[in-house]
Amino acid sequence: MTCPACQRANLTGGVRCVYCGAALPVPLEFDIQAVSDAAGPASTPSAPADPAAPSRRGGVGIVSTLTILALKGKSLLAMLKVAKLLTTFGSMFIYVAATARIYGFSLALGIAVCIFVHEMGHVVVNWSKGLKQSAPMFIPFVGAVIFIKQFPDDPTIQSESGAGGPAAGMLAAFVCLAVAHATGSHFWYTLSYIGFVINLFNLIPFPPLDGSHIASVFSPRLWDCVLIGMLLWALKAGSPFLWMVLFVGFVMRLGRSGYTRHLLARPAVRLRMAAVYFGLCIVLSTGADYCQKRAQLPGRSTTRRADPAPAVTNLQGNLATRSSTSSTPNDPDSADTDLNFHPSQSLILILNGALAGFVMLLWLATSYLLANAAGRSLDIITLAPVFWLTAGFGLLLFAVHNVPLAIAHDLPLICAYVAASVSALIFAGYQAQHASRLAARHPHFDLILRCLTWAGGAALVVAYGMESWLTALTVLACAALFVTRYRWVVSAQIASVTRQWANPSAAIRWRQSALDLNPGRDSAAAILLAQAADYLTLSRGGAALEALDGHGALAIPGRQQATSLSMRCFALILLDRYDEAIENCEQILQATTQDEFSGPARLLIAQVRLAQLARMRGWPDELKARADSVLRGIKHVSPAQTSEIQGMKAISLAEMGDIQAARELLEATAKAGQEPLTKAFTATAMAQVSLIAGETIEAERQAEQALRLLPESLEAQYWHGRSLAANGRRDEGGAKLESLARSFPLEHWGRLAGAATKPAEPVPA
Repeated sequence: MTCPACQRANLTGGVRCVYCGAALPVPLEFDIQAVSDAAGPASTPSAPADPAAPSRRGGVGIVSTLTILALKGKSLLAMLKVAKLLTTFGSMFIYVAATARIYGFSLALGIAVCIFVHEMGHVVVNWSKGLKQSAPMFIPFVGAVIFIKQFPDDPTIQSESGAGGPAAGMLAAFVCLAVAHATGSHFWYTLSYIGFVINLFNLIPFPPLDGSHIASVFSPRLWDCVLIGMLLWALKAGSPFLWMVLFVGFVMRLGRSGYTRHLLARPAVRLRMAAVYFGLCIVLSTGADYCQKRAQLPGRSTTRRADPAPAVTNLQGNLATRSSTSSTPNDPDSADTDLNFHPSQSLILILNGALAGFVMLLWLATSYLLANAAGRSLDIITLAPVFWLTAGFGLLLFAVHNVPLAIAHDLPLICAYVAASVSALIFAGYQAQHASRLAARHPHFDLILRCLTWAGGAALVVAYGMESWLTALTVLACAALFVTRYRWVVSAQIASVTRQWANPSAAIRWRQSALDLNPGRDSAAAILLAQAADYLTLSRGGAALEALDGHGALAIPGRQQATSLSMRCFALILLDRYDEAIENCEQILQATTQDEFSGPARLLIAQVRLAQLARMRGWPDELKARADSVLRGIKHVSPAQTSEIQGMKAISLAEMGDIQAARELLEATAKAGQEPLTKAFTATAMAQVSLIAGETIEAERQAEQALRLLPESLEAQYWHGRSLAANGRRDEGGAKLESLARSFPLEHWGRLAGAATKPAEPVPA
């Protein structure tokens, strides 16, 4: 859209020119159908009244009918309740009749009762949350379902509703297990086993199972922690049921890189529901494994075989220690009991050499790929890891006397070493491909150390699962050396955690600590970019601009270009450098990066920045128009950014005189978002709207709440000082505003604070 005053093109969606501020022409928008409908009655004569049409007295019949229905409302309500009960228990009877043909009537009835308890767990939670739901309906050979029209926007309710069923079903399974212990009946063990398995199956995080609803509040990192914890437990417990949940969980986790709905839940809720999900998976899988040994399902033989434990013990003993007695080849009894094997010395050397050669080939390929990623050729230095690691593996093999003893006694150690070699090769291949695609070259020593860390992690998992504590201690020692060498990693991770808990001030300090420990070039660039985002959260444009300048000097050209430009634009807006900010908006739209933001996403980012620009300039009409444009494309915006846009729209409505609409919008935003940053943005907007409406006490309360959430936010400090001054505490409010203006004279909120503390100039006569 071209401005009639300065003849410069503007991005559609606004009502003012971002360059000169002149009003833009109103776009011609009309609905052809609406125009034809409006023109129709004027050109068509009115039709005569239809004598067959009902007269007004028909309305009396409608009123009478409604009155009768109102009087009979209690009876109708009772009939609806009876209909729901008939639906539930009628379908339950059909389910029992169908399942009894497989399991028998008693077991089928017990399974139906356990499923009913599971569904009632959902019903109780849904009632407490105010969710409208259907009655439980049983489906033969499948289970039971409850239909909910739509889950609310708050994922906390969805997660708690999903956890209610498995929790109640777990209690029902434990009741069956208690009865089984008291009576010693295999029937109750079988029923308990089925109850544990059914509820564990429902925890698979795949829609529409309960696990997917519980996981709606999990952030990607929290998902990683839950899956890794379950993996470590499954490796020790060996539960096949838990592996089923783990496999689907890892597959579903791969698609959650851009997931942001968890931001609508409080961090404490996320941790609580993650602990609930992890505990349910562990307890249910353990209970299923325990009851499986005592259950008697149809088709399973009821005759109990001899305990296989002695045979396993003898097998391990024969493999771990050499028997002093030898068996004759013709003795059939000794063929079953003597499991010792005595290969020739040449066979031992061949097997050892083949295994060592395989490991050498793996590390040779790894060294070549690491040298390629570092931009170096093969030489003595790049091939050194091959010789050292292969020599260490050779010492491991020749430390044992023969291959059977090594395989029986040191199998976990050897498997962990082979897993480490394969993991190192995969890491080196990824780094070589990554370096060729982005033209990035890492220091060779850093690549070797990171490769050994990945290899050590793989060895630790295998050793943990196969109970080789020697390898576990070795890997832990390597991890300690890595942390000692790369201490900045710990500080960077702590900064990420504190940022998630809405403490950007602490995150800035931890990131600065990581930078002081001299990380690599790429790592320092990523830390500076994250630090700039923390500064922007606190409305500190100058510090954010310094961090972005450092990021630009260290980052690879073209990498994260759109993100850096977007942050730089906001920083310039906070410094009242509007012309430069507009140039950055143009660069965002012209960015050519394919792997970061699509065209519609970059267009939406530019709209967000133009809305912030209109707010700082004091153009409420332009701010409202830009905010509406962003909200129409809300699917591309995170919940935290959505709350910020809605807050700015509410401010524009208040400045244009529509106080009631502004309050309703902010109240809806406050209910939808539970993230601390969302609450802080909403409270800040509430304080400004209250000041515009003249409600100074409410403004002070909202400003204090924003300061509790973001103590170092310049915007929150400004509105707190303004609210104090408006409530008659001019000295206290003026002192806060003067301190803000003195500490941040170049920032937008510092300049406003300085202007607010200046005495009004006398009007000339």
